[in-house]
Amino acid sequence: MGYDLHITRKLNWFDASPAIDLHDWLEYLASDPDLQHDGFAETPVASGDALRIESQGICIWKGYSGGGSPEAKAWLTWNAGNVVAKNPDEGSVKRCGPSHNLLVPELWETKESTMARMAE
Repeated sequence: MGYDLHITRKLNWFDASPAIDLHDWLEYLASDPDLQHDGFAETPVASGDALRIESQGICIWKGYSGGGSPEAKAWLTWNAGNVVAKNPDEGSVKRCGPSHNLLVPELWETKESTMARMAE
Protein backbone atom coordinates (compact mmCIF):
# COMPACT_ATOMS: atom_id res chain seq x y z
CA MET A 1 0.00 0.00 0.00
CA GLY A 2 1.33 3.43 -0.88
CA TYR A 3 0.78 6.86 0.55
CA ASP A 4 1.36 10.51 -0.24
CA LEU A 5 3.22 12.92 2.01
CA HIS A 6 1.60 16.35 1.68
CA ILE A 7 3.90 19.22 2.56
CA THR A 8 1.49 21.99 3.41
CA ARG A 9 0.74 25.10 5.40
CA LYS A 10 -2.88 24.03 5.78
CA LEU A 11 -4.51 22.30 8.71
CA ASN A 12 -5.80 19.68 6.22
CA TRP A 13 -4.01 19.30 2.88
CA PHE A 14 -7.33 19.49 1.02
CA ASP A 15 -8.33 22.87 2.54
CA ALA A 16 -8.21 25.93 0.27
CA SER A 17 -5.73 27.90 2.36
CA PRO A 18 -3.21 28.84 3.51
CA ALA A 19 -1.57 27.42 0.41
CA ILE A 20 2.02 27.18 -0.74
CA ASP A 21 1.91 29.46 -3.76
CA LEU A 22 3.57 28.12 -6.94
CA HIS A 23 5.73 31.27 -7.03
CA ASP A 24 6.90 30.58 -3.44
CA TRP A 25 7.67 26.97 -4.34
CA LEU A 26 9.67 27.94 -7.44
CA GLU A 27 11.63 30.53 -5.40
CA TYR A 28 12.38 27.87 -2.81
CA LEU A 29 13.56 25.46 -5.52
CA ALA A 30 15.90 28.12 -6.91
CA SER A 31 17.43 28.59 -3.44
CA ASP A 32 18.00 24.92 -2.62
CA PRO A 33 20.96 23.33 -4.45
CA ASP A 34 19.79 19.85 -3.39
CA LEU A 35 16.60 20.15 -5.46
CA GLN A 36 16.69 20.11 -9.25
CA HIS A 37 13.78 21.84 -10.95
CA ASP A 38 13.27 20.38 -14.44
CA GLY A 39 9.49 20.73 -14.69
CA PHE A 40 9.12 17.04 -15.54
CA ALA A 41 9.53 13.55 -14.12
CA GLU A 42 10.57 10.66 -16.34
CA THR A 43 11.16 6.99 -15.61
CA PRO A 44 11.58 3.87 -17.76
CA VAL A 45 8.71 1.36 -17.94
CA ALA A 46 8.77 -2.38 -18.65
CA SER A 47 8.20 -1.96 -22.40
CA GLY A 48 11.42 0.07 -22.66
CA ASP A 49 9.50 3.29 -23.21
CA ALA A 50 9.56 6.18 -20.78
CA LEU A 51 6.72 7.50 -18.66
CA ARG A 52 6.98 11.29 -18.59
CA ILE A 53 4.91 13.77 -16.60
CA GLU A 54 5.35 17.49 -17.15
CA SER A 55 4.32 20.09 -14.60
CA GLN A 56 5.75 23.45 -13.62
CA GLY A 57 6.19 22.44 -9.98
CA ILE A 58 7.96 19.06 -10.32
CA CYS A 59 11.50 18.72 -9.01
CA ILE A 60 13.88 15.95 -8.09
CA TRP A 61 15.77 15.59 -4.83
CA LYS A 62 19.38 15.05 -5.93
CA GLY A 63 20.47 13.77 -2.51
CA TYR A 64 18.05 10.81 -2.52
CA SER A 65 19.81 7.54 -1.67
CA GLY A 66 17.26 5.40 -3.52
CA GLY A 67 17.94 2.50 -1.23
CA GLY A 68 21.12 1.88 -3.20
CA SER A 69 19.37 1.72 -6.58
CA PRO A 70 20.82 4.15 -9.13
CA GLU A 71 17.48 4.10 -11.00
CA ALA A 72 15.45 5.27 -7.98
CA LYS A 73 14.34 8.91 -7.97
CA ALA A 74 12.58 11.06 -5.39
CA TRP A 75 10.28 13.63 -6.96
CA LEU A 76 8.41 16.40 -5.23
CA THR A 77 5.40 17.83 -7.04
CA TRP A 78 3.56 21.08 -6.38
CA ASN A 79 -0.21 20.77 -6.81
CA ALA A 80 -3.14 22.80 -5.51
CA GLY A 81 -1.11 24.66 -2.90
CA ASN A 82 0.69 21.59 -1.54
CA VAL A 83 3.95 19.84 -2.32
CA VAL A 84 3.52 16.07 -2.56
CA ALA A 85 5.97 13.17 -2.30
CA LYS A 86 4.64 9.76 -3.37
CA ASN A 87 5.66 6.84 -1.12
CA PRO A 88 8.58 8.65 0.52
CA ASP A 89 11.13 6.67 2.49
CA GLU A 90 12.38 7.81 5.91
CA GLY A 91 15.17 9.92 4.40
CA SER A 92 12.72 11.72 2.15
CA VAL A 93 10.35 12.39 5.03
CA LYS A 94 13.20 13.89 7.07
CA ARG A 95 14.31 15.96 4.06
CA CYS A 96 10.84 17.52 3.86
CA GLY A 97 10.80 18.53 7.52
CA PRO A 98 10.10 21.89 9.16
CA SER A 99 13.66 23.17 8.88
CA HIS A 100 13.03 23.77 5.18
CA ASN A 101 10.61 26.66 5.78
CA LEU A 102 7.69 25.21 3.83
CA LEU A 103 5.84 23.80 6.81
CA VAL A 104 4.40 25.23 9.96
CA PRO A 105 6.28 23.26 12.70
CA GLU A 106 3.02 22.38 14.48
CA LEU A 107 1.79 20.65 11.33
CA TRP A 108 5.01 18.66 11.09
CA GLU A 109 4.42 17.41 14.63
CA THR A 110 0.90 16.40 13.61
CA LYS A 111 2.30 14.52 10.61
CA GLU A 112 4.86 12.76 12.81
CA SER A 113 2.17 11.53 15.21
CA THR A 114 -0.05 10.47 12.29
CA MET A 115 2.84 8.50 10.75
CA ALA A 116 3.47 6.81 14.11
CA ARG A 117 -0.18 5.80 14.37
CA MET A 118 -0.12 4.43 10.80
CA ALA A 119 2.90 2.28 11.64
CA GLU A 120 1.14 0.66 14.62
